[in-house]
Amino acid sequence: MLQIDKDGVVINPRIKPKRKKTLEQGEMKTIHGIIVHQTGGSTAQSTFNSYESSSANGAHFLIDKDGTIYQTASLYQKTLHVGKLKSRCVLEKRCAPAELKALKNFNPSEENKREMTK
Repeated sequence: MLQIDKDGVVINPRIKPKRKKTLEQGEMKTIHGIIVHQTGGSTAQSTFNSYESSSANGAHFLIDKDGTIYQTASLYQKTLHVGKLKSRCVLEKRCAPAELKALKNFNPSEENKREMTK
């Protein structure tokens, strides 16, 4: 069973708390899913260094190359995992004309729906 303390920190010897309050973006009342992604940093320390910025994007957990798991934000707080949402076809430069037309009036909620259907 997963134990969580009053501050939203997991109590588990395999998870090292390294909370960065700069990542926390307000109360998270419900969880809608789990996001798994890779950071751009070459080391865990470079990722932690990037979390010092007031405009930092980050995750609740970071898994280092050696398997060490760090909790970097309270489970009761939102984090901005990936920054501004972009369509996959834009990132991969392969949008169909209909997709480009739909993207002209960018709406994050609608974009999320479009990406979920792919």
